[in-house]
Amino acid sequence: MPAIIAIFAAFVVGLVLRLRGMKLFVAWLLAFCVVPAFVLIAEFVLPYMGGGASMWPIALVVGGIFGAISGGLGVIIASFFVKDKKGILKWLAKWFRNHSVLGDDERLR
Repeated sequence: MPAIIAIFAAFVVGLVLRLRGMKLFVAWLLAFCVVPAFVLIAEFVLPYMGGGASMWPIALVVGGIFGAISGGLGVIIASFFVKDKKGILKWLAKWFRNHSVLGDDERLR
């Protein structure tokens, strides 16, 4: 349950930072750091609560991936409500232009 709260917190951090006018990449980067910070605090600050091997490196990688996705969703959703919509729209247009499924010769037609 605490992991789900941390992933939701990453979404909220990305959403709030982008709504406050922070740049797209910076808001995503700070939202991405929420889940790894939570894992490290749970491992090194809170008292030890279990037996067996510590799996925090795996939790750090997997949680970081889910935190990055969740924070990115928060940033993208907030970008639709920010007055300066040109930034996200330019980025999306550039991304789709560079990642087209058509070949180079078909794009030139």
